[in-house]
Amino acid sequence: MIVFVTALLDEARPLIDCFKLKQYKSIRSIRFFKGENDVFLIISGTGSLSCNSAVTSFLSNQENQPLLMLNIGICGANDSLTKGDVYLIASAKDVNTEIVYYPDLLIKSPFPLEHLETHPKPVDSQQSTEAALFDMEASGFFHAAQLYLPPHAAQSIKIISDFGSEEWLRSEQVQSLISTQLDSIADFVESYRAAIKADNLFTEETEQWFSSVCDILRLTTTQERDLRQVLRYFLISSDKPLPEIPEKPEQISKSQQKTIYNEFRKSLLL
Repeated sequence: MIVFVTALLDEARPLIDCFKLKQYKSIRSIRFFKGENDVFLIISGTGSLSCNSAVTSFLSNQENQPLLMLNIGICGANDSLTKGDVYLIASAKDVNTEIVYYPDLLIKSPFPLEHLETHPKPVDSQQSTEAALFDMEASGFFHAAQLYLPPHAAQSIKIISDFGSEEWLRSEQVQSLISTQLDSIADFVESYRAAIKADNLFTEETEQWFSSVCDILRLTTTQERDLRQVLRYFLISSDKPLPEIPEKPEQISKSQQKTIYNEFRKSLLL
């Protein structure tokens, strides 16, 4: 499953047309679309909280989590950069909480990497920012997505639309900025899909290790799916051997089992 997340309909429109997506439901101001080949799109509305709520609403109701969730949208930038340039976000800092989110990358990015700040309201040309890019949604996107997905499975692509000016962009301007990058975005998605779904990752030895861990830790069906995705990330991104299979715990409560699993899960993400 591939899931696009945009704040605005104008950001989403080129994606809707390209992937032939149809709206299938809405929750308040959040709109959900889907198409063939397991492609989905969410229009969250503007702001970090709106994006956080939309992503949480989607992921909390999925049995199978996405291979890739991709936040796409326009952003502001300092005037050392160029309008229309596209960047993959290397980190997103929420200026209110000062929390910084770091996505992991599985493939060589076709886009340059850049740091971004998420602000609660539009940044004007008189404000100074630490990061070269700024928006209003990315930190909320990463906060929600990383609660459900491994750090490689949530990414953000931003296209520079302004330099903090108060000028309001027309619909066709926003759509044009996204449309210009559609081929590159589609190539990025397919490369990511291929890397994550590589068949040769799960050898017989790996499958035996996986089965043993699931049995010993008494994983639920949801935890088994999660572990397989985290393990895929580990196999792609690391040359380390698989961690030792943990010892079988004594009689434990559900909350204790969850704690033990989460600690083991972390060992694969370090």
